[in-house]
Amino acid sequence: MQLKQDIDDRRNGSRLTYRVYVTIILLSDKKIFQGWSNNVSVSGLALDTEIPGKYQDQECIVNIVFPGEFSKLIIDEVHGQIVRCSTPSSGISFSSPLEWFVLFPVYQGKMARMAEAEPG
Repeated sequence: MQLKQDIDDRRNGSRLTYRVYVTIILLSDKKIFQGWSNNVSVSGLALDTEIPGKYQDQECIVNIVFPGEFSKLIIDEVHGQIVRCSTPSSGISFSSPLEWFVLFPVYQGKMARMAEAEPG
């Protein structure tokens, strides 16, 4: 898991480069899209699944699963909007900041300290 911000990137916030499983549920008709994302930020995510253009600007619910070796973190019912429908990926903007995003730098720092403390 890595926090990333390219100096040429126009986005305002950092994002996680970590593979997560995402389920998108449209509020209008309960249609479901599922796929993987390598790009999650406090304000949205890029889904490695094409969502047809007719769903652009639709309100949705996002469920995110961060898989681990021994457990998984599930973030349910994040409200958002489909802001990009393109091949091969789609973009979701969260209605409110992803409040759990603050956990990841803490986790990343702890894992780095544990790796440094290991003998050998």
